[in-house]
Amino acid sequence: GLLELLASLPFRWLLPDLALAEIRAPDPQMLLRLGMEVATFSGEEIATMMQLRSRYPNLALADCANLLLAQRERALLITGDRLLRRVASHHFGLRVHGSLWLLDRLVESRRLTEGDAAHALRAMLEAGRRLPHSECQSRLQRWQRGLASGRSSAPE
Repeated sequence: GLLELLASLPFRWLLPDLALAEIRAPDPQMLLRLGMEVATFSGEEIATMMQLRSRYPNLALADCANLLLAQRERALLITGDRLLRRVASHHFGLRVHGSLWLLDRLVESRRLTEGDAAHALRAMLEAGRRLPHSECQSRLQRWQRGLASGRSSAPE
């Protein structure tokens, strides 16, 4: 339930056409309405993707497309996939972040209250998202302290 807030962050959101084709939820058309841009690839880039796929067989083709797009655009890669994170950061030197980083950005920009961020994080965990336990606990405690001290404010 945070897509509209995420789309309001001052980022350019890019998604490979191959990855867009695999998305079932949320509705891909909604992502486009929110301003996500679809990136396409040249024949040479597709060949590079296939080479990446054979070099890292546990990565899906869409993961290879995300990796190649982040490299091509010199962009931050947002993913929760552990293998993709490792390959992108260790083998390609890319900056990689995930859901927790995005929640932090929403709280810092005051688009999301600390209480709402804690609620969203709990909902992710209850839905089975695999996130680093210690980092989740740290954020939940910090956001609860903020609520208790009255620091939390409504989104502007």
